[in-house]
Amino acid sequence: MDIEVFGETHRFRTNLDSETAKRIQDHLKREYSKVCKDSSNYKTGTEKIIAMTAVALNIAKDHIELEQENSELKRQFEMRTEHLLEILEREIEESV
Repeated sequence: MDIEVFGETHRFRTNLDSETAKRIQDHLKREYSKVCKDSSNYKTGTEKIIAMTAVALNIAKDHIELEQENSELKRQFEMRTEHLLEILEREIEESV
């Protein structure tokens, strides 16, 4: 998988399928573009590290938000499933 950062292309080996690798490339490119609108502004190694740290923090924030959303959906699903089981048990008891 090739990733372009600050005008330099870096190659990474991956065991991911090509579609997943492409989605990761696209996501990283979008996040990089948000932070580094003009890569010529980042000349020193320190500036580049700070910029890529900002990219990593943005991605981590999105990940945490998705984890929280997933956890809430799981909680709602479990509550609804429990409620449906109670209804089914009541119906079965009443029919016996």
